[in-house]
Amino acid sequence: MIYFVKKTDIVMSRPISKVEVKGFEAMFYDAIMDTISLGKYRKFINDALSKIDVPNGGKLIDFGAGTGRNIEIIRKHLERKGVNNIDFFGVDIGEVMSKKFKQRAKKYNNIHFVKHDIRKPLSFEKSSFDTGLISFVLHGFIQEDRNKILSNFSHLIKPNGKLYILDYNEIDVNKAPFYVKFFFRKLECPLAEDFANKNLEEMLKPFGFQKVGESYYFKNIIRLAEYKKNSN
Repeated sequence: MIYFVKKTDIVMSRPISKVEVKGFEAMFYDAIMDTISLGKYRKFINDALSKIDVPNGGKLIDFGAGTGRNIEIIRKHLERKGVNNIDFFGVDIGEVMSKKFKQRAKKYNNIHFVKHDIRKPLSFEKSSFDTGLISFVLHGFIQEDRNKILSNFSHLIKPNGKLYILDYNEIDVNKAPFYVKFFFRKLECPLAEDFANKNLEEMLKPFGFQKVGESYYFKNIIRLAEYKKNSN
């Protein structure tokens, strides 16, 4: 999910950062994503989320969980693999998204919602989760806030646990095709290009995460990066 920070942070009529999806975008977020990707988003997100690993009896936490669609997809994939007794926790701050998540989760007894700002520490005990996920959220924050989010993951994920980051790959937008430039510079928040210029592996090292795998989508513009929490 993609987030809004402050109304005053505007560059060329675009919000600098996103902390909460509101209004029409929030009401129809999943449908919008399917539409703007010309129907490819559904297949892509299913393929990416099928790679999320959680051990039997484990716990997963999704930062910026939005409508809960991703958690529901992961749950179905894990069940097909015979992975059961998982507890899923979605964290989000948006009013509309919260309602949509809770509505979706009603039919499941193992999907839980936490309304919280992911930049702030959560009340869970240290090393409470086997797996963390953050999908199209990290790019919408200034670097200081990205670090706060990663610090929270570092506190919550067990040693040898996994963190999955689904977001933009490292891209030199100046050298990218015109449609990529247009997307980043006209449609996305300005911090998305800043994120694409960062080395994600170096960003995560101070928080005790080591890259163990990655998958690429949409001509390498999107990446699912898999990290393992160091045991020491």
